[in-house]
Amino acid sequence: MPKHLSSLKVEQVAHGKSHVILLLEGGIVASIGAGFYSQLGHGEDVSINSFPKIIQALEPRNLEGGGLVVRIAAGGHHNAAVVTTSSSDCKTKSKSTIYCWGLNNHGQCGTGIVSTSVTLPTKLSLPPNYNFEQILDLQLGRSHSALLTADGRVYSWGETNQGRLGIADFKGSTCPAPVYVAGLVNVKKLAVGDAHNMALTNDGRVWTWGWGADGQQGSGSWLHFRTPRVNSYLEKLGFVREIHCGATFCAAIIDYELFTWGGGDGGWLGHIVPKPSDLDFIEPGPPKSSKVYEGKSFDSDHDVYLPKKVDCFDKDDGWLGGSVGFNVKTVGLGGSHMIVFGTLTGGEVKGDQYLKKSPTKMNSRHHIARFDDINLTDIADSKSDDDDDDDDDDNVLVNSKMQYKKSSSSKGNIIDQLLSHVRHRRTEAVYELIHANHNYNFETKDEHGNTLLIVSAQNNLTPIVNFSLSNGCNPNARNNKGNTALHFTFYYKYESLSNLLISKGADDLIQNFEGLTCYEGLRRADLLD
Repeated sequence: MPKHLSSLKVEQVAHGKSHVILLLEGGIVASIGAGFYSQLGHGEDVSINSFPKIIQALEPRNLEGGGLVVRIAAGGHHNAAVVTTSSSDCKTKSKSTIYCWGLNNHGQCGTGIVSTSVTLPTKLSLPPNYNFEQILDLQLGRSHSALLTADGRVYSWGETNQGRLGIADFKGSTCPAPVYVAGLVNVKKLAVGDAHNMALTNDGRVWTWGWGADGQQGSGSWLHFRTPRVNSYLEKLGFVREIHCGATFCAAIIDYELFTWGGGDGGWLGHIVPKPSDLDFIEPGPPKSSKVYEGKSFDSDHDVYLPKKVDCFDKDDGWLGGSVGFNVKTVGLGGSHMIVFGTLTGGEVKGDQYLKKSPTKMNSRHHIARFDDINLTDIADSKSDDDDDDDDDDNVLVNSKMQYKKSSSSKGNIIDQLLSHVRHRRTEAVYELIHANHNYNFETKDEHGNTLLIVSAQNNLTPIVNFSLSNGCNPNARNNKGNTALHFTFYYKYESLSNLLISKGADDLIQNFEGLTCYEGLRRADLLD
């Protein structure tokens, strides 16, 4: 820390994919890390800062009306700050203003327009009759943003895909200004992940919406929710005290116990990961049964679809052992890790008992052999930008000892690695891996018959679709169920991508093995919905 900042107390820390912002006492905001998308807030200076540097535009002397930054938030490559201006009239409440800056390719900075980036902190663009006098919470995802007002209302803006804004009938893929999330009232806590969200209301109910392919909705399915829905399963478990979102997973504290769900391939959910062979493979699409508890998918050995208790804190069965228990107070979630804070109960832990007890309850296969099972970049990401159109923002940084490598494991072959990157929307990683294997055959299929093109279309990743087609990938390739890329783009209503595929020779009359064209669905059961 530079000398002129070292004497200031740090009041809040927020981090994105490759940068950190600090809120220091006195309303001073500083940034550190990569600034390629202006996320450091220093205007045209987009270099890397190795030490914290004050964002001059947010200094109290430079803010209107003597404003003071009271809260900060960071997304993948964009940030926001809440500035409060006190009134000289003691009868008038203080007024809150939001400033945003950084990557803005989906309108996530809320300035009213979509642009490559917002180079300096800029006021949030408010539609007519919107007046956020007091901001209770501010949360940023990979490419969308949300805020909670003091009167319990939620507003969101940025990328709209997969329902991450909670707006049912929004036209277009971007929303560059705040929109009210209808149906949510009396909200007291907001949590935002990469592309999913949660809200906790005063009556203790939890609402979820957005991306759900990894079980983020906690509903027993892998569907995306375009509008907020109450999680009825959590209601039955007890009083929900807190909610939190990581990149692709969630946590809730219920009566001082921790429950987690969502994508858990790297062990960050706190549950012992079953052997892949013990779990059913979950294919995208409508659920085949009413509830699913756990499963595996294209890019994950372990997804949890319903909230599951983390039992390592129990008195009789926990890491601490004996009569010692642990009351969970709060948690901190990142891209692929979790930190739990709490208090010990009913006993005493002496010496190195933690070290002796912990390994006995851990899955040693998971925590040691996992580095041979998956690409290390799968567990290295923090919250990162979910970018469909511009792939320069999705660089994967790996240690020189953690480069892509071939393996005999189920995830070691190139096609599995590529599909994993696609489902995580890491476009730059796809390019790097194919460049490293310059003889790659774009007609290669995984065990389910999916090509790079099919899965890219399934995930609405236009740059990789174009890349695959330009390298000779067959636009009419079919997977083991006979579905083509066009079947998926029609099913998920990716209109622009469907038009692109048809313009490149995709045949919209091809039938899958259930006799359905792309106009009819993926399976006959869809026709009954």
